[in-house]
Amino acid sequence: MTKLLWASPVGLSYDFKTKTGRLDMALGESCDMTACIDLFQGIDPKVTTIKTYSGTKADTSYHRKGRAWFVHLPHELRVGG
Repeated sequence: MTKLLWASPVGLSYDFKTKTGRLDMALGESCDMTACIDLFQGIDPKVTTIKTYSGTKADTSYHRKGRAWFVHLPHELRVGG
């Protein structure tokens, strides 16, 4: 587990064309939003989308609009989902 992400990354990729990052973590883990965004902004300050996966399941995704970042949870994690 990295202290920065508070997760155990097993894979990381970035597509410069689509400005999309992907973080794969160990099953059952999730990461710190700010640390994850900082990590990908270090790769490309123009990143607009970050998708995280816990094992093979989609976890949280982050989307930038202007200077603000928004969180999207997968359907099964939403309250009342």
